[in-house]
Amino acid sequence: MRLLSRSRPGFPAISRYDDCGQAVCVRASAVEYKGYLIEAFEEWPRRWFANVRRLDDQAIPGMQFPSLRTFSVRPSKAAAIEFAKKVIDALPLV
Repeated sequence: MRLLSRSRPGFPAISRYDDCGQAVCVRASAVEYKGYLIEAFEEWPRRWFANVRRLDDQAIPGMQFPSLRTFSVRPSKAAAIEFAKKVIDALPLV
């Protein structure tokens, strides 16, 4: 599976290819939290993840990059967003 584009604050779907090479859409939405953008997306039915990105495009504290993906599967969009908020709250302060 390959992502074609990332979701943007306007909530468009993320496009990717399925195993047969067909383009498919993934449900996604985004929220801002404490200077971060959380992009929750349903990669497969009932398998939600989140991308976390700093709004100022600076590196996330303790990391070299301005974004990260939660690799823990959540059953809903709300659960993925809440988990991402916990990740943000656990980041070291700068």
